Amino acid sequence: MNQSKLTAQELREFRKQLESLVARLNGGVAELRDATRGPKREGDLPPEPADRQGDPSSHTAEEELALVLMGTEETVLAEAKAALARLERGTFGRCEVCGQPIARARLDAIPYTPLCIDCARKATR
Repeated sequence: MNQSKLTAQELREFRKQLESLVARLNGGVAELRDATRGPKREGDLPPEPADRQGDPSSHTAEEELALVLMGTEETVLAEAKAALARLERGTFGRCEVCGQPIARARLDAIPYTPLCIDCARKATR
């Protein structure tokens, strides 16, 4: 998997993309966290939509979905922050396992990935 080193312009583009992702996810995670905390007082409850009145299971399912989404977004947020740290250290674009360059197409698809495709495949086996 021969690949030339990323250019300064490409690194700037990845930094901008990752910073944007971090900002977006920070807001999304905070929103989901607020939604899953529930009301602080009984009077803080929003009015229940007419189609859900008397159906507590739908509220529980929505809370569970919000928790799953929050976990996923927190994971991606941590990975994006780690990718920004790799940019700072000058190791962005290199696989953390084998040290080989990560293919540009893979970075375009998953800019926060720390692994080349071969090491990622091995990690999921």
